[in-house]
Amino acid sequence: MFPPFLNFKMVWNRGINFGIFADDSDYLRWVFVGFAIAISAVLVWWGTRRAKSAISKSLAGCVVGGAVGNAIDRAAEGAVADFLNVSCCGIVNPWVFNFADIAIVCGAAGIALFSARLERSG
Repeated sequence: MFPPFLNFKMVWNRGINFGIFADDSDYLRWVFVGFAIAISAVLVWWGTRRAKSAISKSLAGCVVGGAVGNAIDRAAEGAVADFLNVSCCGIVNPWVFNFADIAIVCGAAGIALFSARLERSG
C-alpha cells in the first residue's frame, strides 16, 4: 500500500509473537486460546472491579479485545491471520502482525507504564 513503510503480507501465525512455538500441534492451539481467555477474564475482572480511571479501563479493553480477536481467529482457523508489515529507514522488518496485536501491545504497555499513576489520581 505505502511501500516501503507499510506493506500487506498475508501470514498465518500458528505460534505466539514472532512465530515462537509455531507448529501444527492442535494441543498448543487450544493452550493459546485458553491462555488468551484466562488473561482476558482477569483483565475484565480488574477493569470492572478494581480499575478506577476510564483510561485504565480502556487500556484493559484494548488488551481484551485484541486477545479475544486473536483467540477467535486461532479457534476458527487454527492460526492468527497477520497481514501488516512496517519497515522504515532502510531497516526491513521481517515480522508481520495485525490490528489485534497493536491493541494488545498498546494496552499492555499503557497498563504497565501508567496504570499505577492513573489509579492513584482516580
